[in-house]
Amino acid sequence: GMILRLWELAGQDGVCTVKLPEALWGHTARLCDLRGRPRETPLVIRGGLLDVPLTHFAPTSVVLTP
Repeated sequence: GMILRLWELAGQDGVCTVKLPEALWGHTARLCDLRGRPRETPLVIRGGLLDVPLTHFAPTSVVLTP
């Protein structure tokens, strides 16, 4: 798979909406730890948009698999 890593810099918890390229629309997305091991239930990709929950001042990693 492919790992997407985001870092929250504003100091606020929230959701970041990521627009994925069309080639990744059929993939599944799951939050993962820094080593790429899945942590939670799958995230939903709708119309190429992926909502990623972020924690203040912390990295968040998502693994995308076909």
